[in-house]
Amino acid sequence: MKLMSPLQEQAHSVLTRFSFQKFQEEFERSTQYSIDHENGNVFVVRFYKDVNSRKHVVFWDGKVATCSCKLFEFWGILCRYILSIFLHKDCHEIPPNYLPLRWLLQASYDDNDVESEVNVVVKEQVLDCNDEPHPRIIKMSILPSLILNSPQQNDFTCIIFFRN
Repeated sequence: MKLMSPLQEQAHSVLTRFSFQKFQEEFERSTQYSIDHENGNVFVVRFYKDVNSRKHVVFWDGKVATCSCKLFEFWGILCRYILSIFLHKDCHEIPPNYLPLRWLLQASYDDNDVESEVNVVVKEQVLDCNDEPHPRIIKMSILPSLILNSPQQNDFTCIIFFRN
């Protein structure tokens, strides 16, 4: 059995299999990054083998972490750069705000509340500002989805614009 760090153990115990796998990918790569520059709570991180590699700026004050790559904001998975700072700064526990509900094993939802056709896409006509159907815009809603192995109560919505 592979030994896990406290961060990995915590992630393994609370994240879905899919999200833990993504976390593991980032965690394994985090060990390949070093702090190039540190100024208070702001860190510049780079690939350890190449001084000229792309650098990422990470803010970490012991509670809040952000990174210039924006992986967490986009996917809800901590990036290798933030994890690298956690490792360098002896952070042994993932703060709860970096464990999004959609990725947790014990997400607070009731299976009976989830529609049986979970990946059905519903099309609706979008109304313009005069409450008239807009001929070129269709709203697509995905019902509570398991597409990314993420049990969610909320619908996902995207608006598709058609150009002439």
